[in-house]
Amino acid sequence: MATNINTKQKLGLFIFFLTIIVTFIMGSIYSVDAHKIFKSHTFEELTASAWNPSGFLFIIWSFSIPLCALFAMLGVLIYSKVKTRTVILMSCGLFLIYLLVTATMFGNRIPILFGIVGTIILIIFFGILWNWSKKRPLLIGKEQHAADLQLIGYALLLAASWFSCGEFSRTVFKALDGMPGNPFYVQLYIALSWLFFFLSSCVKAKSVKESKSLTQN
Repeated sequence: MATNINTKQKLGLFIFFLTIIVTFIMGSIYSVDAHKIFKSHTFEELTASAWNPSGFLFIIWSFSIPLCALFAMLGVLIYSKVKTRTVILMSCGLFLIYLLVTATMFGNRIPILFGIVGTIILIIFFGILWNWSKKRPLLIGKEQHAADLQLIGYALLLAASWFSCGEFSRTVFKALDGMPGNPFYVQLYIALSWLFFFLSSCVKAKSVKESKSLTQN
């Protein structure tokens, strides 16, 4: 990181690192307390406990990670000297998306929507592949490696989306109720996709840094 940073950038760094701390604290709360209660209590017992799904504690914990993602994004936007108007638009836009998407959990299940959204995901994925095939020949050196890693991440994320659909079906289709299996593999797909996105961003950042050094020289 640059050593000469202004007060506004320091605020961005403070928000970012504070968010990291809060994120792990909320994860620890689940691991230590909530996990034991969710595992041993019935739903009726849960509603009578401090972790009542409609209670303050449960709601704060449920939305903690999405909100932490929002504030972490806010922090890096400020640190990166993004225009204030853009920061506001991105932050408010993401928060609005949170509200709209989360609101769907309270509605009735509409089976056809699963098929429609799944189809949209596939169309977007193949669109990304098509754009990637046009963009990669124009890239040079490490930028190509970054694009390759990102493409693997997309493929893994699509696999995670597909298999998560199967896991969701267990709660809906009677024929799948009680079917043996461990949903951990879905989380593993998601984790691997994030890993490749991270590696891609690292390679891309290194490429930008090298290009800037060559330009200055």
